[in-house]
Amino acid sequence: MLDWPKHIIGEKLMAWVLPILHLLQSVAQAWILSILQSAAQAWILPILHLLQSTAQAWILPIYYNLLPKRGSFPYYIYYKLVSN
Repeated sequence: MLDWPKHIIGEKLMAWVLPILHLLQSVAQAWILSILQSAAQAWILPILHLLQSTAQAWILPIYYNLLPKRGSFPYYIYYKLVSN
């Protein structure tokens, strides 16, 4: 008989607490996702752009200069290996 009021109070409390917790969770989720998105736009994307431009400006020309020149014997072997 003593557990009956606690059970009713628990149901009423859960009827209010769970929706509030759900609302807080969705607000926190949206807030955290917006922070992560703005961090990605402000920091991660410029860093990736810098890496891409560095690769285009430095790494690719070095790579292409290391390739065998047309008409040489290494060129023939390289392109035979690559084409197969």
